[in-house]
Amino acid sequence: MSFRKATAAGAAALLLGSGLGLLSAPAAQAVTGSDIAGTASSQLDRNACGNGGAGYYVSGTGQHSSCYGGTTAHAWCADFAGWVWAQNGVKNLGVLNDLANSFQTYANNNQGGLSSTPHVGDAVFFHPGGYSSSFTDYDHVAIVTAVNGNGTIDYVGGNQGGAPGAVTRNPGMPATVGAYEWSVKGTAVHLAGYASPVLSNSAPTAPNTKPALGNKGSIIASDGNQVTFTRDAGSGHVQITYLPVGGGWATADLTAMTGGAAAGGGAPAAFLQGNGTLGVITADAANGHLRVTYQPSGGGWQTTDLTSSFGAPVSDGDVSTQIDGSGTLSVFTRNSSNGHPNLTYLPTSGGWQNFDLTDNVGTPVSGGGAPAAFLQGNGTLGVVTADAANGHLRLTYKPSGSGWQTSDLTSSFGAPVSDGQVGAIVDGSGTLSIFSRNSSNGHPNLTYLPTSGGWQNFDLTNSVGTPVSGGGAPAPFLQSNGTLGVVTADAANGHLRITYKPTGSGWQTSDLTSSFGAATSDGNVSSVIAGDGTLSLYSRNAGNGHLNLAYLPASGAWGTTDMAYQAGTPSLG
Repeated sequence: MSFRKATAAGAAALLLGSGLGLLSAPAAQAVTGSDIAGTASSQLDRNACGNGGAGYYVSGTGQHSSCYGGTTAHAWCADFAGWVWAQNGVKNLGVLNDLANSFQTYANNNQGGLSSTPHVGDAVFFHPGGYSSSFTDYDHVAIVTAVNGNGTIDYVGGNQGGAPGAVTRNPGMPATVGAYEWSVKGTAVHLAGYASPVLSNSAPTAPNTKPALGNKGSIIASDGNQVTFTRDAGSGHVQITYLPVGGGWATADLTAMTGGAAAGGGAPAAFLQGNGTLGVITADAANGHLRVTYQPSGGGWQTTDLTSSFGAPVSDGDVSTQIDGSGTLSVFTRNSSNGHPNLTYLPTSGGWQNFDLTDNVGTPVSGGGAPAAFLQGNGTLGVVTADAANGHLRLTYKPSGSGWQTSDLTSSFGAPVSDGQVGAIVDGSGTLSIFSRNSSNGHPNLTYLPTSGGWQNFDLTNSVGTPVSGGGAPAPFLQSNGTLGVVTADAANGHLRITYKPTGSGWQTSDLTSSFGAATSDGNVSSVIAGDGTLSLYSRNAGNGHLNLAYLPASGAWGTTDMAYQAGTPSLG
């Protein structure tokens, strides 16, 4: 057996981030120790650094990824045990780190010390004879998967077996505290006791039908690091999954870090201000209060209730953000009490202010999906919604130096009716492109306004062959070579679909699942272009809720990664 080595504790550096929120969802079956044991057992034979796509365990607390430093440089039994607990919504994981004896600290904090009584789902901690409070080379931790009637336990642990170690099962091991378990290099190792996980009184929230991602859920920070934000299906916590420039993937729990409230409703809306402040907007699940969670450049994470502190209206969690040319941060929401589209904004000098687009501009009550914000090259700031009464696509906009206006794109320009699942982007020519889903037939549609000329409409199903789409909003993107595109999910089979138009060429479409092995998706998709030109598409796997990444380097072929294994990102809610 391979054991914990005396590595220094410490978290992967969180250089950037933004957050997502917890959803309010129907009650699910409460998590039990058997669920925890099942998660551990599901990983059998997997190793620290891939094993055909598996591995990469980390709880999102003070742990490195199991693959940190390579398979032989970083012992990872604690990483695995922490990951198993995190997948099941175990609470108070902030004290866990790379060291096996951090589970003793967990027991000290939550149950007054290690227990002598095993339970399925417990962490079982082992140490050499003559153990003191100091860490030793041969400490080890694993997950109890069975408590047998003959005074033995079965457990599953990471970094076990011959180097470089794997996830394996040890059946029929002595269960008594102080019992001899094995010997390594002449040193006897004994069972030290059990740490029981602190479970929520109620079950983790079940996956919500609203998006766990959004086109504003992924962003490139001012230092070039790539970030995406998700909600843990087990705990509902805001998770940040990030790729530092020149570093490896990691994930962290922003809710635990900031003490922010659980969030409800739709996708988080990330933003990056000109001064380097990175942040995210959510709505509190308990009361709908609009919340900003942010990290000033070089500072720590903070959170503010915009409703309590600045009078922002309550929100259903469907949110979009935009930074305009003056540096003003604009947050577009839907008021959960009356359905009014609303603007809450922060100028570069001054405090937060609020502006009701229905009362002040005449924008109709909106239904479905998040407002889709945009900024044109001429300085026009705007937002796209769908009229709750009739599905008409609605544009509300403010030209630079002028007042707010609103226009019905369906009545005035023939745009199809929409279910409110909308994405907007401005391409290199200055054309404003609005991607929506036709509520009458499910067709993805493009409604666009060139810099010269009037509004036009383009049915991507009839004209390009893009399948009927399901789930969340289309996710538009613009590559550095000028290629404009949108990502959807095929309503019939969940295949991830990219539809794109290279500069100077016609529209094309490709099935990323059939052609390149991308995971099937429930339609919750987010896109971002990295500094090196890589197109990254994040989606929620329709089968298991994992965050999946399909990516296309500026030169090279499509690749895919399961972020649950790559970075330890919890399953999405």
